[in-house]
Amino acid sequence: LAQMESVTGKAVFDSLRHRLRHASNYRILARGVKDGFDAAEAALRAARDVGAVDPLSYAFLFDVAIGTKHSEPRGAWKPDGSPNEVRLAHANRAWEMMAEDGIRPSISLCHRMFGVWAGNGQIERAEEAFDAMRTASAELLASSHSLAQAWEQAATSGGDLAVVAESLEAAPLVSLGHSFMSYVNIIQANIDAAAPPQRVAAHVAALRTEAAERKLRLPWPIAEALLKTLVGQRPQSASSVSFGGRAPPASRTSPPLSPPSEGLLDIASELHSWVATDGGRPPPGGTVALVAALMAAGRLADAAQALLCAGDVAPRDRRDDGSNVLWSYGVLQQKYEDLRAAAADAPADAPAGAERTRLEEVLGLLAPLYDPQPQPVAQRKTPATAQAPAPEPVRAVQQQPVAQTPQPS
Repeated sequence: LAQMESVTGKAVFDSLRHRLRHASNYRILARGVKDGFDAAEAALRAARDVGAVDPLSYAFLFDVAIGTKHSEPRGAWKPDGSPNEVRLAHANRAWEMMAEDGIRPSISLCHRMFGVWAGNGQIERAEEAFDAMRTASAELLASSHSLAQAWEQAATSGGDLAVVAESLEAAPLVSLGHSFMSYVNIIQANIDAAAPPQRVAAHVAALRTEAAERKLRLPWPIAEALLKTLVGQRPQSASSVSFGGRAPPASRTSPPLSPPSEGLLDIASELHSWVATDGGRPPPGGTVALVAALMAAGRLADAAQALLCAGDVAPRDRRDDGSNVLWSYGVLQQKYEDLRAAAADAPADAPAGAERTRLEEVLGLLAPLYDPQPQPVAQRKTPATAQAPAPEPVRAVQQQPVAQTPQPS
């Protein structure tokens, strides 16, 4: 930084000048990585005294406070992946400092703060921030429509750009809208805060309504992250994906943090069915997580119904695009075999008999999709009871003389 200032006489990057990225921000990050949050805060306050603070300054301070790829001190996280109380306090302090400077947070920072507030027992603050993000999205959408109408009016009036200039002046200067991933993060925060399932269901319903109004399908990675969140798994990726934007590649997740409640399983099953109806086919990774959670809860018929919504395992869908689709479909095939074995071992007396009958009915619909040679459940042989066919006797083959083929001249 000292060499840059001595050679160029500036401490702001030219390529990012329109976004005002001070080079001194990296001093904040370096001090924090080396000496901890207090040192990073001191570096930020020094930059604040000379007016060299921007959104990136606080982004690096939050990196040090919460812990990311830049700074993850050993022992800073709990076994379930949530930050400890010290880091929650640091994040709250950084948030208050940013509010004092009048700097608006980014979408990804708001997503991270959802988890901080949930850990501090302040889930209502996360709800307020999410409502503000949705309001900003509505304002930005209205501004975009107004600008499009202004350009249309200018085109029909012979090129008068005065109305376009007025629309641009009235447009918001900073965009802080919500995204598909905002719903995933606010739902995760509510689950972490042990909020009632009704609040989670309300967010899922709002997501479905908004997607229907904008005539958009839920991208596979977002649907997968949402399903895994509902069944108790914490998705590894928290990337921000705007409505209509390209979603990040899906990834496998860790085992469930805690068994989901019956209410959350009902919400996940309904969402899975809606994705299958509206989007054609649900993500296989989300189906794996839902089926495993339903089977662990003893809801075998519901697990088979989720497999039925997922469709077949046709080779045309076995593409390997970095989303672990091949792995997921292999697990779905194994889940189908586990359900058949469970149906064969289920008791036939009431009321378990009714559940077994329903399970066998769904497995009958699944058989053409998952079993190339379907057999009745009662006659299905497990690997332990199946017998290998007797080997055929070896027959002697009498060799015949090979006829000589005339060679061409």
